[in-house]
Amino acid sequence: MIKLIRFVVVYELRLWAALYRWVFRRPVPIEPGAQRFTYHRAVNLILGVLLVVSAIEVPILHLIVPWEPVRLAALAIGVYGLVWMVGLLATMHVHQHLVGPSGLRIRNSLTLDLPLRWDQIAAIDVRRRSMPPGGQTQLEDGVLSLGMASQTSVDIRLTEPLTVPVRKTRGESVSQIRFHADEPEALVAAARPPPPQPRSPVTPPPPARPYVPAATLAQPARPSLPALSLAQSAGSAFRPFPLRSLPGSAFQPFLLRSLPRSAFRPFPLRSLPGAAFRAFPVGSLSGPALPPRRLSPVRPWSARRC
Repeated sequence: MIKLIRFVVVYELRLWAALYRWVFRRPVPIEPGAQRFTYHRAVNLILGVLLVVSAIEVPILHLIVPWEPVRLAALAIGVYGLVWMVGLLATMHVHQHLVGPSGLRIRNSLTLDLPLRWDQIAAIDVRRRSMPPGGQTQLEDGVLSLGMASQTSVDIRLTEPLTVPVRKTRGESVSQIRFHADEPEALVAAARPPPPQPRSPVTPPPPARPYVPAATLAQPARPSLPALSLAQSAGSAFRPFPLRSLPGSAFQPFLLRSLPRSAFRPFPLRSLPGAAFRAFPVGSLSGPALPPRRLSPVRPWSARRC
């Protein structure tokens, strides 16, 4: 009897604490690197219907009952029941499944908290199942089913039979655990270790060159600055024309004796045709011909007057 009273008191205190955390958005601290996964969506409809029915029942009952003490007691119990159901929903939001570096933690409100280390888990898979009638916690042939709204979605196979702190097991060992999660694919992906990345082949470094002191290297003679020109700095396309590549005859003086004698003869007029010296035919011009001009006879010199 004392244990039952202690369990009820602790349960109520934890429920009100969860409601406080949920209303003021203060989640329970978890280990670094852990992820939360919800499981309350399967019962949201049931709890919503119960809250609506209770909210309607409280004022109706308060108006029907004629006795004042009974009405006040019914009102207090009805309001407390509404707040308690909201607190029950808050416990599912606050205490969620956890997947972290240390292992997997399966939860169900305040009634279940089952931690499993990674070395105890052999395989984890997504498989949706419907549970037969018999409650939300069932044990059959070493398979423990922790359902939510009579369904499970994740299967865990243990490395060896394990005794879990669940009342309905009554100390029996289990080899497989089934439970429900709203997003089983994400939970399984977070629980499975990432596949190892293939290592790229390591290329050996190139062989090191032997060290040669700078003093032993032959330094070419650098020309002075006045000797450099723009053509030399621009490239081989603008280098000056090498005169040494010309033959020696290019520099010999020009000899007149090398010319033929015919180059110094006068122009032979007799070689021209006779038609070249004929008068220009004026009549060949277009237009009317001009009348011939009459010239005065030339008088002798003696007949001219001074």
